Amino acid sequence: MSIPRRVSRAVCAMLAVVGTVLAPNVASAAGNGRHTSTPPIEAAKGRSPVKPNAAGAEHGGSDRLQGWGNPVFSDNFDDASLPKWNVRDNWRLNQDKAVTSKRNVKASDGRLTIRTKRLAKADVRDASRRYSSGYLDTVGKFSQKYGRFEVRAKLPTVKNNSRGVWPAFWLRPDDGQENEGEIDVFEAYGTPAQGKADVDPYGRSEATAHVYQPGRHGGLQAPEGRKKKNAWTSQSINLNDGKFHTWAAEWTPSRITFFIDGRKYHEVTKKTWGSATWNKFFTTDKFNIRLNVQVGSPYWGLPEPGKTADSTEFVVDYVRAWAYRG
Repeated sequence: MSIPRRVSRAVCAMLAVVGTVLAPNVASAAGNGRHTSTPPIEAAKGRSPVKPNAAGAEHGGSDRLQGWGNPVFSDNFDDASLPKWNVRDNWRLNQDKAVTSKRNVKASDGRLTIRTKRLAKADVRDASRRYSSGYLDTVGKFSQKYGRFEVRAKLPTVKNNSRGVWPAFWLRPDDGQENEGEIDVFEAYGTPAQGKADVDPYGRSEATAHVYQPGRHGGLQAPEGRKKKNAWTSQSINLNDGKFHTWAAEWTPSRITFFIDGRKYHEVTKKTWGSATWNKFFTTDKFNIRLNVQVGSPYWGLPEPGKTADSTEFVVDYVRAWAYRG
């Protein structure tokens, strides 16, 4: 999910509630097989030891993780009331063409489903919004500084029938009004995409670390020293195969490492932006968890009949977080 999403999900855009009221501390953005993970104790002299572990197990399996222990946050979505989450209702996200609805979020049979739906009538406050979507977060319920954050889910980005559909699992600081840091564990984009020719997002997802929210700077793009650091999953892994996949990010005092199905594919370190910037955005605050789907953006296209399904489902098996014990 830099500011351009909520506004980025940094793609971080500011979340507007009922028209003009901003939702608290919400900027943009808004995760099988053999698994490897960087242990939470930092390696000496820049070395980052990697050991195999059993993360990414299916729902109901052991969630104890080598090097991290037991999770401090875990939701297998067995409780339909979703007590560990805030389910946001009637929010209008920046850049989006949807209105959030709690009716689009449901936990049943050990799975969370976040739906998008085409509305019978356009939103009464903004006629350009013709969809409903779903948004959850742990603001005020769970947050931590550093740790491992993981989600196992099945994407709603159906090939060539999901333009604008934008699922994400991302983290923002509790002090989101001051801290522009953001960790997008993953964002995925529906197709046929529109507006970007350099990357085909089909079957892939993007991981990003942000230290700049354009919405805080009059929409101006990030200066050279604060540009986002992102990477895409390999085209050899089709994330639109209708199966569950596991995304994770490990955040320590000196690096953030991203994984897909147990494979490391992106890392940013304190050296990426320099110690002063890193310390300002990634060592001062606890971050909370966001899980949502938007519909439409200027980056990958706006929803369009015939190219965007009337309804989609983002199905989540579990969300877990482990504490950093370095």
